[in-house]
Amino acid sequence: MPKYGNPEFMLVNIWDKYILSIRQNPALDEKILADALVEYEDSKEKNSAASSAYAWKRLRLLPLLKWAAIPIIAAALILLLNPFEGSSVAWGKVAERVDQSPTTIVRGESFQRGENPELKLFVIGTLAYFSKEFGGYFEMTVFGRTVRGFVSPDRKLVSVIDPRTGELKQQSTDMPGPGLFYDPKLLIHDFLSHPYVKIGRKAINGIKAEGIEIPIEPAEKDSKKYPGGKEYKRLWVDIKTGLPIREEIKKNTALGELVNNLDFEWNKPLPQSLFRIPELRKAPEEN
Repeated sequence: MPKYGNPEFMLVNIWDKYILSIRQNPALDEKILADALVEYEDSKEKNSAASSAYAWKRLRLLPLLKWAAIPIIAAALILLLNPFEGSSVAWGKVAERVDQSPTTIVRGESFQRGENPELKLFVIGTLAYFSKEFGGYFEMTVFGRTVRGFVSPDRKLVSVIDPRTGELKQQSTDMPGPGLFYDPKLLIHDFLSHPYVKIGRKAINGIKAEGIEIPIEPAEKDSKKYPGGKEYKRLWVDIKTGLPIREEIKKNTALGELVNNLDFEWNKPLPQSLFRIPELRKAPEEN
């Protein structure tokens, strides 16, 4: 049979076209096409057995049936290759997915850098765990010293252990604006509340992600004194899960470029013991 009259050739041709024109799910790749061809071969054998007594009808109808099946198989391939809204992030549902997540892990790094992009100055490292049920726990390392703190389950109180004295200091979280140490979900909600532009895709820690960008506050009048890269806030979301995996912030200052990166993990099991405040002497309240 000539290749242009062969349904198998047509399926391969359809695959080649759509693999270039749509954003496929890497987890499926060529397995979908192979499964479709197996199903086709099985149906061909069944049709052959059922119509052996009507060979003349089979010769006339089988080619037509083969060609009629191609659009159906092609449509199935398109749907299977695009299980997450066309292999693209449903941005209107990101906040909802974040709110449904019982736990969050955040790993952050903030630093200043000048003309040499490889040299990081004033590095601050952050590791934080949050649970809907148990509250939050965070560690912040600055100049080799680590500050540990706990957030109450109702998100209204922060307890910080003074790294110098070992005393426990407590304060209210009633502060303006979203705060990482109170609830990282507020950061995501705040980001998505602003008009944004899509900036394409990239792999982050081996995860295929799609990003959006919003501007930093309007530049100051003398900002041109410090030429540098564009200032921005960016949010990257896992295409497969629809959950954020990184927030990037870049801002230009008199000392150079200020960079803040936060990496997120969601729905990881966290033990209650992680959020238990140790028995420490409470520091006297300041007037």
